[in-house]
Formats: sequence, structure tokens, C-alpha cells
Amino acid sequence: MINLIPPSARKSIVREYWVRVITVWLLLFGTGCFIVAVLLLPTFMLIHGQVTTLGEQMSDTAGMATTFDSSAAQLQAASEQAELLMQVASTTSFSAYAAVIERLAGTDVKLQTISFTHTPTGGTFKLSGVADTRQTLASFRDALEADAYFREVVLPISALIKDKDLIFSIDLSVSSSSQTTP
Repeated sequence: MINLIPPSARKSIVREYWVRVITVWLLLFGTGCFIVAVLLLPTFMLIHGQVTTLGEQMSDTAGMATTFDSSAAQLQAASEQAELLMQVASTTSFSAYAAVIERLAGTDVKLQTISFTHTPTGGTFKLSGVADTRQTLASFRDALEADAYFREVVLPISALIKDKDLIFSIDLSVSSSSQTTP
């Protein structure tokens, strides 16, 4: 039957045939894509919801990690303070050392100031005052050196220049190993 159709009409029929075939296939492809999209929509919604939930959990976890880090830093600081307090509780008090220093000074050495600076190895006292004579100041220094609670006594030589009414300043180191009360 195709042989009976003239060539110009045959060309238009073949073109029309292929247009219809391509149109049907495109329609079938579009329908298939629509069906797949409809079937994948619940899965998309589920995955989108889980991603959103996980994102929120991550932000909450990051906030909790920040809180944990700050809490850990505060706990570390509190632990260090407690350790320092435990060390201080087991050391000799300032007033006990001051009493020993005043007892060793006697009546000829008048102490004006006693200050204490805490160091990791114990501490340092700074004493200043007035001694009646050079001999009483030297005796006071020797008594401090002989005492078991004091590690090092530094009296500048310039304090021994005058014979009477000597103004002095002594640096006195205390060992942290002297844990018993003087």
C-alpha cells in the first residue's frame, strides 16, 4: 500500500509517524518520571526530616560540648584551689612564725614590719626594724640562722655600718617542709 502513495505524501506520512512515535515515548517517559516522583516523595520527606533532626541534635551537642568544656575548666580551677587549701591547711601559720621571730628578736631589736610572701617552695618573710647595737643585730641574725624553721637569712652588710640604732631589713626564707608548729 505504501507503493501506491506518491513520494511527496509518503514523506509527510513518515514524518507524522515519527512525530507520533516520539510524542508517545515522551509521554510515557514523563508519566514514568511523575510516578517515580510520587513514589519517592515520602522517602524524600523522611530523609529531609531526619537531616533536620540530626542538624538540631548536632547544634545541641555542640552547645553541650561548650558547656562541658567550661565546666571542665571550672572544675580544674576548683581542684587546684582545693589542693592549695589542703597544702595551706597543713602548713604552719603566719602568726606562729611571727611569734618565733618576735621571741628571737628579744627586747634589744624592735621589729616595725613583718611581711610574708608565699612561694611554691615555702615562703619569704621581710623583716624591718631598728636594733640598739650592731652586736644585738648580729645576734638576732645568728639566732634566726640557728632556728630550724628558717632556711636562709639575708642581712645586707650595709645594715651593720653604724654602731647604735641600726635600721635593718632582713629577708628570711621559710621551707615548706617545716610543717610542724614552731
